[in-house]
Amino acid sequence: MITEKTLELLEFPKIRQKLAGHCDTPLGRELALALTPAIDPTVVAARLEETAEAEEILRRYGGPSLSGAGDLRPLLERVGVGGVLGPEELWRVYTALVTIHQLARFTKRLEGDLPRWRQAAEALRPAPELEARLSGSLSPEGEVLDAASPRLAQVRRERRALEARLREKLDSLLRDPATQKFLQDLVVTQRHNRYVLPVKQEYRQRVPGIVHGQSASGATLFIEPMAVVELNNRLRLLEDQEQEEIAAVLAELSRAVGQLVSELEQSLAAVARLDLFLAKARLAREQEATLPLLNHSGRVRLLAARHPLLPKDRVVPIDVGLGEDYDLLIITGPNTGGKTVSLKTVGLLTVMAQAGLFVPAAAGSEAAVFTGIYADIGDEQSIEQSLSTFSSHMNNLVSIINNLELPALVLLDEIGAGTDPAEGAALAQAILEHLRERGAKVMATTHLGELKLYAHQTPRVANAAVEFDAARLVPTYRFRVGLPGGSNALQVAETLGLPRSILEQAREFLGPERREWGELLAELEKQRREYEHRQTEAARRAEELERILRQLEREKKEFEVSRQAALAEARREAQALVRRTQGELKTLWRQFRARLDEEGRRAADRAFQVARQELDRLLPEAQEPSVPTGAGPVAAVEPGSWVWVPKLQQRGQIVAKAGSGEVTVMVGNLRLQLPLSELEALPEQKPEAVSRRKETGSVSVVATREVSPSIMVRGLTTEEALAEVDKYLDEAVLAGLSSVVVIHGKGEGILRAAIHRFLADHPHVKSFRLGGPGEGGIGVTVVNLT
Repeated sequence: MITEKTLELLEFPKIRQKLAGHCDTPLGRELALALTPAIDPTVVAARLEETAEAEEILRRYGGPSLSGAGDLRPLLERVGVGGVLGPEELWRVYTALVTIHQLARFTKRLEGDLPRWRQAAEALRPAPELEARLSGSLSPEGEVLDAASPRLAQVRRERRALEARLREKLDSLLRDPATQKFLQDLVVTQRHNRYVLPVKQEYRQRVPGIVHGQSASGATLFIEPMAVVELNNRLRLLEDQEQEEIAAVLAELSRAVGQLVSELEQSLAAVARLDLFLAKARLAREQEATLPLLNHSGRVRLLAARHPLLPKDRVVPIDVGLGEDYDLLIITGPNTGGKTVSLKTVGLLTVMAQAGLFVPAAAGSEAAVFTGIYADIGDEQSIEQSLSTFSSHMNNLVSIINNLELPALVLLDEIGAGTDPAEGAALAQAILEHLRERGAKVMATTHLGELKLYAHQTPRVANAAVEFDAARLVPTYRFRVGLPGGSNALQVAETLGLPRSILEQAREFLGPERREWGELLAELEKQRREYEHRQTEAARRAEELERILRQLEREKKEFEVSRQAALAEARREAQALVRRTQGELKTLWRQFRARLDEEGRRAADRAFQVARQELDRLLPEAQEPSVPTGAGPVAAVEPGSWVWVPKLQQRGQIVAKAGSGEVTVMVGNLRLQLPLSELEALPEQKPEAVSRRKETGSVSVVATREVSPSIMVRGLTTEEALAEVDKYLDEAVLAGLSSVVVIHGKGEGILRAAIHRFLADHPHVKSFRLGGPGEGGIGVTVVNLT
């Protein structure tokens, strides 16, 4: 049993008002204001799923507008019994039909599994034919359009033509000098739906016609000239025919609406239900609420729970639970300290969850489904009924005990108050024990010390306290489970200035046991605060240490990256020096070679290669790693894959995935965590191993090299490409290759022409040609070596 009185005590009607404020339609607002908590776990789960689906729809699609679906129930009731609607009323029907149609289309566009939304939307019954008919017959301003019927269009054409003739006739009279002197103003006006002229009173006899009135001063008569009387008569007849046809159109449209009353009622009910779904999701966003986890064991576990009616910047979140380690919670502490707010928070959030609403608490919070939720909160003394505070509370407690339905959540505020403390404590303890034995989950607030002892000594009963800063006379509202709280009456009185002698006497009246009890509580509270302070300080220092370690690690990585970048720059400078040296050596060698015969040139070539190898051996660190042909974006991340690190101009090997979009890469002995966007993939290459022996006279040279039969220079500048080709040809000759392929791409042919000019004068080149079909065409050059 969850009565409306209980919902009012927990302030759930205010939540319903907030929910209704998020609805777009009148019927949706009615559903929101009538929302009550369900007691069937299946229904509760379904309602929460509705809210979750609507929240997903709002997040992904923004949500449809449903404001066009007004409350059509009175209109549908009229047309259902043969009544006729006016143009404005029919336009309201049209906007509702448009909303229904748009909502049905919106639902079809939704992706994913949304069973609750789709089930509710199945009741939508769009009526596109009636929608189109109303749209073509009416204007948003409430006018019946010419297109509403052929007869109406014809009558209006005739009327407009006749009006034009009539005004033309009257304008001719206005332009006539003989008539102008009799007129008060040179205008055409209307009286009694007849076109007339304003004639001066003294010239009444000079303008023959019918008088349709006079001005307030009597100086002007409004006369319908005899020349237009017949035209006016015919115009009135056409206007009557127009009104008759409009009435016929409205009657026909109303009959069409009447034939779809059942479908419209069903569709509007579906719109209202979906409107409520979206309103629940919007309320969840407003309250920063989360989906609670449901359980069937009567367990309530609220994390960082906030009362939704308190300002967000002032409410202190609480962690509270029932049904896990304890079933009964005794909450103590000073007045205005937040005991009742804690009680209401648990009750209200439980009701919200059972109504299908998200709860303002941290993710992971749990809610149980209770058949009965009972509350005795506040002072309900009544002079009229001769009820004291105690009697009023006792009436409520008797009702709760007699009507208890399990599983139950019972919330009791200041139990045992309003009577003799000893008797009140005994009675309260007996009532709490009765509720606990029957299996109810109970939260109760109290100032009675005996109940604190009862909670300490009884299994599955726990003390809890809301803190109060007696030094500053302000509540902290922090909720603590495990220790009881004090009322702090003497501390508050002392801070407010009560004489010390009175305070000392009050402490004597307390007796030694109560004094020792209070002192023990104070000491325990002091120790707890010291422990929390130390724990907080330790956590802060650990976090600071972690931050410093992360900063040091980041600086270390940045240093290593900078060092590697500096080394790479030094390699590039050294390589430039090596290239210049090699270039000078080649120039000298070619000049010397040109003066030798064939046998001498072959010996010179061998000597040159030996000299070049020695240069490479002496300056290995000057060789800058080059990016293998085909380097590109990293498509797949597999540990063991080799990649190119442009920032360091080094190869590296992926050793692990480090996170979203990042990998861990070993570059030499350096382990780096880098984004994939800063890496390039290295394609697999299978260089050809060639072993050849060349003999000339008594000189024998064994050259073993792993040289690819092709080189890719596409994308390089002309200078870079020629240097790479020159170096490659030397290595190919040394490896004993008879022909190689230079891949330069098609493009505009600039790079190809430069390579051809270079090959034409190269001493190792016997001949060259463009690639043939199947070889790469004009994008490659096949080079035959000497």
